[in-house]
Amino acid sequence: MFNPMLDEFQKQWEKMMLEWFEKTMNSPEFLKSMGNSFEGAFNSKAVLDECKARMLKSMSLPSEESIGKLGTYILRMDSKLLDLEDRLEELKQDLVEVKRLVRPEKQPCPARSAGNSKTSAKTRKASRKNA
Repeated sequence: MFNPMLDEFQKQWEKMMLEWFEKTMNSPEFLKSMGNSFEGAFNSKAVLDECKARMLKSMSLPSEESIGKLGTYILRMDSKLLDLEDRLEELKQDLVEVKRLVRPEKQPCPARSAGNSKTSAKTRKASRKNA
């Protein structure tokens, strides 16, 4: 600091506060008081949770536990659906491969290649009638 006297004062103050905190926090009275405070907080939470559950039930709303279970169920179903989608995609690819092996690429018809392949079937039929 700026002044050695202030530095000494700060060190003494920190030392006294540390001693006071250690003495206070280790005293049986303080520990008992903290225990009572924690117990009161836990009891208050239990009462509040019970009131909330009764209120939800009276309004015909699901409890937090039910909503949690439902969320878990939805996540499991979503996972299964994703797995099924993956499997379906694999089966589609397999089907394409099977079709390719069963029906090879179409070869041009020899009769067509000899004549005019651009001529429509109607035109060819009409020309046969006239002949």
